[in-house]
Amino acid sequence: MGHAGSKPEGYTRGLQSVFARPSKSIDPLKLSAFVGRYRLNPQVAVSILKENDHIVLLAPDSTRIELQAQSDNDFFVRGSYLFVKFQRDSAGAVTGLHVEQFQGGLDLIKEN
Repeated sequence: MGHAGSKPEGYTRGLQSVFARPSKSIDPLKLSAFVGRYRLNPQVAVSILKENDHIVLLAPDSTRIELQAQSDNDFFVRGSYLFVKFQRDSAGAVTGLHVEQFQGGLDLIKEN
């Protein structure tokens, strides 16, 4: 492939940059509520880690995915169709998360 083959990808990346969704700033202390392990089933779990002023999803294969805040409970991944919505109980404690991707959605339960 020559240099002309890179035009569609360049255009796409340019549009993604211009129309990038802004990330909301959340108090780092509030982000601590999301930290922990979330289990889909006995064999599959993901971890949420706090790194400075943002959170990271650590997938079962150890892939690190930085989450951008859309609201106090809703997060997205820049440049990807991946959304994470944290679930809370009536007292406001984080009890799980819902992951939405092209393939559908998954609900994971937070371990204590």
